[in-house]
Amino acid sequence: MATELSNMTFGIEIECGIPGTALDANGWHVGAYHVGAEMAGFPGWKLMSDSSVHVQYPRVACEVVSPILRGAEGLAEATRMIAKLVEIGASVNRSTGFHVHVGFNGSAQQLRRLICFVAYHEKALFATTGTRSREHNMYCASIKAAYRALADLSNLNQIARSHQSRYHVLNLQNLAEGRRQTVEFRVFAGTLNATKIAAYIQICLGIVQKACDSSAPLPWDAPASKRQAKEGIGDGAQAVRRLINHLGWWANGDKKAYGVFDRASLPRLYAKLRQMASKYDGPMVEADSTETDAL
Repeated sequence: MATELSNMTFGIEIECGIPGTALDANGWHVGAYHVGAEMAGFPGWKLMSDSSVHVQYPRVACEVVSPILRGAEGLAEATRMIAKLVEIGASVNRSTGFHVHVGFNGSAQQLRRLICFVAYHEKALFATTGTRSREHNMYCASIKAAYRALADLSNLNQIARSHQSRYHVLNLQNLAEGRRQTVEFRVFAGTLNATKIAAYIQICLGIVQKACDSSAPLPWDAPASKRQAKEGIGDGAQAVRRLINHLGWWANGDKKAYGVFDRASLPRLYAKLRQMASKYDGPMVEADSTETDAL
């Protein structure tokens, strides 16, 4: 049975720095890690501390955590929060990340396909961040070596026995510990850009949706591309192109577009992803410590 996108749940975590005066003006305060404090005006959203985020005074390091979201309405709610954070002068830097949780209650076979799908497209996921620094970040390590054995799992209990850290591109700790039926994508760099965030959320939904609907897993490693070398296409751009093709993200295509709420938005989303892949393939540039990343 096909997985209905409208029934899939997701949540986001936005690591950022918020001016102390903006917190006071909105009646917000930063709650404890994994506990948080409710954010006035945004029911269900919480603001919590995060020791991995480093900002300069008078900004306050924090993590904005969404409630369980669903469908196009959930995406609109995430967009509303991003607009508010930009309005009050929030910022991101190299110490921040953007995480996406997706509800998952599939079988071991479906989870095996998900793990293989992420491994196959891991280069593309890193490329969408626009920086190679994420590939060397201790909080979102590659799954290539750590998860290889899980590609052959026969039951979900094998995840719990694998004792993997949560600090990977794909985090399975919630499933392993039986806390929540979710998987987490930790690969993305901190951002307050609404287009990027819309793309990232729908990529994650699309990967999970296709993994649950497909009949067979992808190979563990993507093949080298002769076209890439011939046309001078960067490895990040080629990887993103492959991911977009597998998800059916073509505005005028007749294939199913996995994870996408509005097919008319695809040209804008893909243009942003191409831009990020181009940055990834170019010279590495240090991010400013007070970068807003809202443009």
